Amino acid sequence: MQLDMTFGKQKFIPKYMPNKAGGYRYREVEKLAEKIKWLDIFRKGYRGELHPFRLSLCSEDNRYVVIVVEGKDAGFVRLTNFTDSYSDIYSGEVWELADAYIKPPYRNRGIFNDFIKELIANYSVKLILLTEARYFENKKYYADLGLNMPFEIEEGLYRVYLGEFIESVESKFGNKTLH
Repeated sequence: MQLDMTFGKQKFIPKYMPNKAGGYRYREVEKLAEKIKWLDIFRKGYRGELHPFRLSLCSEDNRYVVIVVEGKDAGFVRLTNFTDSYSDIYSGEVWELADAYIKPPYRNRGIFNDFIKELIANYSVKLILLTEARYFENKKYYADLGLNMPFEIEEGLYRVYLGEFIESVESKFGNKTLH
């Protein structure tokens, strides 16, 4: 089943996503208060060092998508639009998966993994933002998703790109890379 998930100035359109257990839905968060709520949940549940909260995390370039399982909110992801940042070397949209949280009862069920695969396959997610520790603890997991080209953007913080994205840019523009 193909999902209808439009980026840019249009909203995500809620649809069912296939899953081994029958399906789950997602919805875009529109209200600022709910975006802040999800960021707070993420920050409380995160193991590791975090940057200070910034209201810019709720700007128009950031989309919050809640994953709904069996009628209940199971978690969320924050996607950031980086299309303009890469427009001189890539003609398509570029979205970064930056924050993600799955509530404990919904973990280890493949929900998040399926969702990431869907975002990569069909919705222009080309990179993920990770701390150094998170990346190296889970390097094989991210590599299995195709996210295997890490670039340190500041001490302890990495952007991990899809290898095929880097290869397509480098093949088009020679050896010009994204770092």
